[in-house]
Amino acid sequence: MNYHNALFKLGIATWLSKSMQESQFYKQIEELIDVCWKWVENHKVSADELYSLLDDGTEFGGAFIYMQVDDSKYESRWNCIFEAGASIASLAYKFEGKKYIPALLEEIDSAQQEEFFSEQLENILGNKIQLLDDFKNYLSVGDEKNKEEILGKLSEILD
Repeated sequence: MNYHNALFKLGIATWLSKSMQESQFYKQIEELIDVCWKWVENHKVSADELYSLLDDGTEFGGAFIYMQVDDSKYESRWNCIFEAGASIASLAYKFEGKKYIPALLEEIDSAQQEEFFSEQLENILGNKIQLLDDFKNYLSVGDEKNKEEILGKLSEILD
C-alpha cells in the first residue's frame, strides 16, 4: 500500500464521517478514524489493534460487521471508511515487518479495490470527484503534512 494513497483514503474517510453523525455506529466510526490518525502521526498503535477495529473476530463487532447492518444510505460511505482503515492497517503490518496479514486485508492494494473505492466516491460526490485529483497532487508534493493540513486542504476542495 502506497503511503500517499492511504493518506488520501484516510482524509476522504474523515471528511465523509462528518456526514454520518446520524449513524448508530458513529462512535465506532470516529474511533476507527482516530486510531488510524494516531498510527499515521506516531506509529504507536499496533497493526493488530487497528485490525481489531475492522474485524474483532466475532459476529457482533468491528467495522466489517457495522457496515453490513447500518442503514443502507451509508453503504458507499462505509465502504470508503472501511477501505481507509484497511489501508492504514496494511501499512501498519508492513511497518511492523509481519509476514502474516489477515485475509480481509489481502486485496487492499489491488487495482480492483482501487476501482471500487473510486466508484464509491463517485456515488457520493458525483462530478466533484474530479476535484480530488488536486488533493492527490497536494499529498504527493512537498513535505509531510499533518492531519489538520490534510483535512483543511480537503475541506477547501470539497466544501
